[in-house]
Amino acid sequence: MLVRILILLSCLFVLIGCASNYEPLPEIVDAMPSKVILPPAVTPTKTITAVGGTIQRQWLPPSYLEDKTRWQGIVIHHSARPYGCAAHEHKYHKSIGWDGLGYQFVINNGIFRNGYGKPDGFVEVGYRWREQRTGSHCRANGDRGNYWNKHTVGMCLIGNFNETQLTERQWNSLVKLVSFLQNRYNIPSDQIKGHRDIKPTDCPGSNFSFFELRRRLTRYKRSR
Repeated sequence: MLVRILILLSCLFVLIGCASNYEPLPEIVDAMPSKVILPPAVTPTKTITAVGGTIQRQWLPPSYLEDKTRWQGIVIHHSARPYGCAAHEHKYHKSIGWDGLGYQFVINNGIFRNGYGKPDGFVEVGYRWREQRTGSHCRANGDRGNYWNKHTVGMCLIGNFNETQLTERQWNSLVKLVSFLQNRYNIPSDQIKGHRDIKPTDCPGSNFSFFELRRRLTRYKRSR
């Protein structure tokens, strides 16, 4: 009996000793606190509308040459050839005695042949526009004042539109270019003409529809 009492007392001393040595576990602290990483700030950029590979800013002539009262109309032509580009038209116009490309703008159809051609819908700006020089694209018979070359913007669509149709990208570029020029120079819609409206010619081709051009221009302007 005495032995049992001694054993119980020894166990009690052990438990008391263990309790006195007990230390509570420290509070768990995240050694690597989470950090919200924000994306880098994006520097805002100026939006520039691109049309068929050509930026509209490039359609502006140098400010020191620009006379906004000069340009009073637009005359649309076709090249009457299935392929080409501004360089091709320039070479042809030089061959017939002109001093170079007669148009201010050329809108391409994406056909590449014999080293010539540009992407479909690509708008080329001719040197006459960059230098604000008189065009050489439309002179009415008997017009000694050369009004149509001096005061209208000539643009040529590459293609023969007696035989084919404009591509959709040519239409898109034409509409945006015409609208841009109208807004910039206050050109009324009744002064957007075809070569055939001024001289006895079928240019810009029997398949070119001014009704369709007006319809697309109206839709484009309403969408802006």
